[in-house]
Amino acid sequence: MKSIEIHSLPISEVLQDLSNYFGTRCVNICDEYIVKIPSSWGSGYIKGSSFSSGLGIIQYLCKFKTDLEIKLVVNNIHPVKFLYCLNGHFEHRFQNSHDVHSLNQYQNVIVASKGNNGHILRFKAKTNTNLCSLEINRKEFKPLMDCYLQKSIDELQYIFRDESAKKSFYHEGFYSFLISGYFEEINAFMHNGLIKRTFMEAKAFQILTSQLIQFEDDMLEGGKREIFRHSEVKSLEEAVRIIALELEHLEPVHSLANRVGLNQNKLQDGFHKMYALSVNAYIRKERLKLAVSLLKNTNISMMEIMERLGLKSQSYFSKIFKDNFGHSPSKFRKLTTLKSS
Repeated sequence: MKSIEIHSLPISEVLQDLSNYFGTRCVNICDEYIVKIPSSWGSGYIKGSSFSSGLGIIQYLCKFKTDLEIKLVVNNIHPVKFLYCLNGHFEHRFQNSHDVHSLNQYQNVIVASKGNNGHILRFKAKTNTNLCSLEINRKEFKPLMDCYLQKSIDELQYIFRDESAKKSFYHEGFYSFLISGYFEEINAFMHNGLIKRTFMEAKAFQILTSQLIQFEDDMLEGGKREIFRHSEVKSLEEAVRIIALELEHLEPVHSLANRVGLNQNKLQDGFHKMYALSVNAYIRKERLKLAVSLLKNTNISMMEIMERLGLKSQSYFSKIFKDNFGHSPSKFRKLTTLKSS
């Protein structure tokens, strides 16, 4: 395993030290520092920015030829790090600790080291890794958040008020679908210069805000958590599959949520995030889609169509169909039959 030791802060100096190890240049574009990984080491880049608020972002988008350990071990108090594994795999441990924490896609950790102990990041060889580190200098950041901290849960107050790093802190979880969307926006952003810088600082605050809200949600018992995490997409996909297969005898939303391992609020949040619809609105859309297919392609009766849709009220069926297509089901069938003939 190759090893790199970084004995510097802030982010600009971290990137400069990395470029020296790689034997390449550190490019500065409006205070965004970019280091392209040379082909002798692998491929990709590492880039980062610091902001006057005490926030900073480092993005590792890389693939190394051999296992690589980056040791961030400057003899100083290190920032609090919010680490997000957007793709691939990486490992984290505290300096002077043998406990290794492995993180895969959709996982994140909040880490703060004790005293001047640093952080060790390990990257697996031949693995495309996308890691984002949101970094917070507590001394600079705390005055901006002092009012908020007074109203926060004890754990959050502890993280941000511990300017002298008296204790270490580690919290592992799965980041939310909302946070995932912020990273997608960062990757898709095409502007440069001042526009890029203000955009990145705004996104750093959005990610932090969402993470603090999620942290409070993480403190709840599993069944009471309401924020939809990216790792729970599979549960959402299972709910969609059940709806498609069981429209005729579909169970209530709360039963559907229990069946896929989510609570009702989290299932609703997931449907809003993925489909911009409530669960019931999504079910109604699927029923109407099936109704159109049956009216166009079969001669079965309206009562049988309603049964297949899982509906019992003919007046309700006619109303929702007309609201969406401008005609009653029977008139729609006549019009489509005339067109096909």
